[in-house]
Amino acid sequence: MSALAYLESALAGDRADPLCALRREVAEAGLSARAFARLLELGIPAKALAQLCGAGDVAATRVALSRDGSRYEPEGPDARLLLTVREQGVPVDIVALATHDEDQWALRRGEGWCLGYDAWLRCETGFAHELRVHATPLAWLRGGCEGVAILEWDLGLRMLRGLGENVLLRCDRGAGERLKALLRVGGLPRVKETGTLPIRRAA
Repeated sequence: MSALAYLESALAGDRADPLCALRREVAEAGLSARAFARLLELGIPAKALAQLCGAGDVAATRVALSRDGSRYEPEGPDARLLLTVREQGVPVDIVALATHDEDQWALRRGEGWCLGYDAWLRCETGFAHELRVHATPLAWLRGGCEGVAILEWDLGLRMLRGLGENVLLRCDRGAGERLKALLRVGGLPRVKETGTLPIRRAA
């Protein structure tokens, strides 16, 4: 197969594969030197930013937000920072962040529940026993992309609860009580004794 034929084949596969489409969307948007410098000014470590750039996982562009602000489409009036959301290395979504307001972000497809999935997975599989939980995606970036930032809290809370008591969740100062309150909502079922059952002793 010639180089041209190989390239045409790869592009055809890229168009057919929605995961490749996610990679292409971020790659085509790109990150200018000015945008890179701006992110450094926001306190994002150069090493973390360089790793994201090397993986093609960060870009700056304009998007169109949905009415409720939870989803976005490319090519709109709103300036946003794009980050690829990965699970075990595979792109599953893109999150668009507002750098002027940490509490604003929107997902492309609504399928990514956190940034830092691999950190969660290490705890879920017993290879780690502490997980840093950042309040926002920008806080996750400032933290060197260590730990997780929850993007969809309905699913994210279930995934955090599933880690069990052997994992310590670390969060920003002042956010601990709020996180514990969120984890209690819809958490463990209540238990009530309604009768006396005989206790069988081992022979």
